[in-house]
Amino acid sequence: MLKFVDTSQTIMQDLLARPIERIPLSSHSPLMSASAPRIADELRARRAELSMMKSAEATSLVTEIEDALASPLPSKGQELVERADLLVEEEFKAMAAEERRRAVLEGLAGLGYEVFEGMATAWVQNGQIVIRKAANPGYGVELLGGPRSDLLQVRAVGIGSSAEARDASRDHDMETIWCGEFDRLKALVAEAGGNVTMEFARPVGRFPLKIVSDPGASQEAEIVERSRRARPISPPH
Repeated sequence: MLKFVDTSQTIMQDLLARPIERIPLSSHSPLMSASAPRIADELRARRAELSMMKSAEATSLVTEIEDALASPLPSKGQELVERADLLVEEEFKAMAAEERRRAVLEGLAGLGYEVFEGMATAWVQNGQIVIRKAANPGYGVELLGGPRSDLLQVRAVGIGSSAEARDASRDHDMETIWCGEFDRLKALVAEAGGNVTMEFARPVGRFPLKIVSDPGASQEAEIVERSRRARPISPPH
């Protein structure tokens, strides 16, 4: 098994370039009662940050912040600032993880793996996905990792039935080939602004190659259906 961490900070750096300095305020501070204008500035800064986010949680919190700003004296201003800080941090992690997945999938496509539209979404929703090697359809790679995880796992797998006899020599060769492709994948991810580092590698041939069922028709059908549901429905002409 190969595990790697993409330490790319491109998105984080872009989104962290904020025009308004954050000034943490304690609810026990003697300045709290006289800091309404400052809290209002903090809320506007958080609203601007959250407005770049796509999640329902961010949209909901923006509404709460706008309601607070419309009040003469925001009673929950400091609480909203703190909640916004936590949510923005989580959103940054999710966006960075999305960028990692995109870079890895594009890299694998460049190496000749069958990457289809919607695979990134399927990866997030299922926690894993298997991608077939076009030139060797009996083999592929399995990708694992949560939607906000900094740790991604990838390993070569055989595709077929575990009940069928395997060619151990062929399996060994494909694992060896994947190790070379992994080095190329690191280079492709680096070109996209990421940095893949090896945390743990299982020696080739130490254990039998993992066999997974054919992801082909069922996985592709699931991906197509998810993409169809995600598309907006056009009104009749």
